[in-house]
Amino acid sequence: MGQNVYNIYLTFPSDVKTADDKADIQKSIIRGETRGNFDEVLTTSESAIKYLFQQKRNEDGENDFSLDRVFLMVSNMVKGKVGFIPAITEKYNNFNEYTTHLDVLKHQMDKFYQEYFDEPITPKFSSDKILEEIDCGDDLDNTDQIGENIIKLCRRIVKYKETLQKEVQKDIKIKLYIDTTGGLRNAAMIFLIIGRIMSYLDIEVADVLYTSRSRGGSDKFGECTVNSIKDIYDLLDLISGFEEFLMFGSAKKLNDYYKPVDLSSQPSLSKDSLDDVLKGMEQFADAINISRRGDFENALRQLSQCLSKIDSEELTGSSFNHSLIRLLGEPIKKTYTPLVNESKDALSYVEWCLERDYIQQALTLFKECVPQFLVDNGIVIVDEEEFKLYLKKKDVDRDLRIIRRALNMWNKSQKPKILESESIGIDGLINWVKTEKLTSIKPDKSRNIYSTIDYVFNEISQQLISKFEGYINRRKNKLYSKLHHFVNKYIVDICELLSTIDEGNFDLEIRNKHIEEFFVRKNKELEDSLLHEIISCGFIPKLEKTSSIYQVISLTTEITKDPNSIQNINTLDSLIKEEFFNKNKAGFNRYNSNVVQLREVLETFDVRFLQSVFYNFLKSQIKYKSLFEDCFNVPDMFRYDFKKGLIEASGELYNMVPNVPGVTIVKQQKVSMPLVLKMLCYYFEIKKSRNDSNHARLEGSSQFKTANDIKEAMMECISLIRSLTKSV
Repeated sequence: MGQNVYNIYLTFPSDVKTADDKADIQKSIIRGETRGNFDEVLTTSESAIKYLFQQKRNEDGENDFSLDRVFLMVSNMVKGKVGFIPAITEKYNNFNEYTTHLDVLKHQMDKFYQEYFDEPITPKFSSDKILEEIDCGDDLDNTDQIGENIIKLCRRIVKYKETLQKEVQKDIKIKLYIDTTGGLRNAAMIFLIIGRIMSYLDIEVADVLYTSRSRGGSDKFGECTVNSIKDIYDLLDLISGFEEFLMFGSAKKLNDYYKPVDLSSQPSLSKDSLDDVLKGMEQFADAINISRRGDFENALRQLSQCLSKIDSEELTGSSFNHSLIRLLGEPIKKTYTPLVNESKDALSYVEWCLERDYIQQALTLFKECVPQFLVDNGIVIVDEEEFKLYLKKKDVDRDLRIIRRALNMWNKSQKPKILESESIGIDGLINWVKTEKLTSIKPDKSRNIYSTIDYVFNEISQQLISKFEGYINRRKNKLYSKLHHFVNKYIVDICELLSTIDEGNFDLEIRNKHIEEFFVRKNKELEDSLLHEIISCGFIPKLEKTSSIYQVISLTTEITKDPNSIQNINTLDSLIKEEFFNKNKAGFNRYNSNVVQLREVLETFDVRFLQSVFYNFLKSQIKYKSLFEDCFNVPDMFRYDFKKGLIEASGELYNMVPNVPGVTIVKQQKVSMPLVLKMLCYYFEIKKSRNDSNHARLEGSSQFKTANDIKEAMMECISLIRSLTKSV
């Protein structure tokens, strides 16, 4: 064989048939051109092996063809004795009463190896170097055993391949020949599974053989006819190729299937029409991978036309191939062609990709289609001339900032300095450049509307992010004030409680009971109030035991029950602790707040006094941010409830809308503005995902981390866009 090509063979050996009177072996004759008495076979399994050698050496010209390894799936019956009686052993002196069915096959093939060709084939068929036997039992109903046998055989083949690779230390190619004739009645299905596994493991299924045997009369030989059924086996590739295209938009498997096929030999199908279908599918696969909308639409239209052409063609000759392609093409037509035949908008292509989980393709089309769709549908209105003038002004401002920085650096490091009083001062130069540049600006005609839209949405994105951050900061400050109102009331209620207890002269037990009941009720009320206000302001609560407000509530409870617990202030966050001392410098100015443990303070001040100082600190001195910053999270822009948050925030509704010169974001209906903002936030976050993917970033910048996150986000964004187009 050619260098580094190894042939392996797989079969279920068949049993030996004897005549009705058991006095002789039922022989068969191989139909074909086998010379001499080698056309006589004692087991059906001989036929396919002899046929294969005859085919390869004599017809295909592979004079050195041989089988490098033969894997036999051996049943219990084939391992067992045939039960030859003396009448048979006298005719066949190589056999005896102990001869097994497998022994007969080995003997017959060894003889063929030694005598049929001009030179003997070595090593012989029965050699341990060639033959591997795998026990498979006889239980057809034991699916676990069948599965184990499949895995066992596959592992043997893989081990053989790995051994070859180590020995040869070069790239090798293994060709597998399968005889599906003998063995269990489900042998063909077992070999089908094994063949698919081998293909997956990069072992080529070179041929699949089947031997049909007709039984002769009492004085006649039976007849064996060996057929290659590889073309039928390969139909699995054709079917899986159509399935692959339907599911993933890939034509690779179909092209692999038809590449070795002479299309002119397909009598039932015009070569041109089949070529056109394959070409149409391949072009569509390319368009899916590249994800350009124009290519996508053109390829889809061409594919639809090619499939229609197949349907309209008359059947001639054998119609199987034609009918099969028609049949397999139906689901593709139903899936793909509605996008061509029905009136669809640009977003339909994105939705179509999402339905089929083409996430990468959907991302690219989404980024390309959405801005133009928003402009085409009046959600975003662009005055090109005004917007391009705005961009030029931005360019000039950027250049002026560079000049100012450069001149400032010069003046810091060089002499003589460029002074304002001199002919070229910094401000004078800036004003001159600005005046000259801006008066000479003309809109850039080189930018077409499509590239302009990209710039438009970049500007909208930058402004939206900036405005959102400003809006959130304003909302935070309002929230801090509201939350502190609840804390202040909480402290006031505590002071009133202590005053009532002092006036009542309660004994210690009653006093402690009042305080305990108070804090059970008030701590719950405070927690509920904080939680409700955080949610109302559109933030995400994070009221954990480690948060600053919880620590303060806990300490307040402790020092109210026992003023001596004031020393536990050391358990608070260091910033709050330091703030406490800094706000009360008059009383604690000789203490270092970073190291003080309050022992010295306790020796100087009455603990009830320190208790009141702490209450007053919480009521009027503590910074709101340090107390509440870690008790909530800010939602991502796309998750923010603009409808609720902006309506409640008086005057904030239109302040959030990006204000880019030359760009108008629809404002006809106040109710639609939160949808616009949410849609834009989704779009820009999805765009980050697309950039993460395109630039193969190790760590993504987008909040959408999984394919399912991205898919759901695009579906939500498209839903928002469709809602807006109805209201504009």
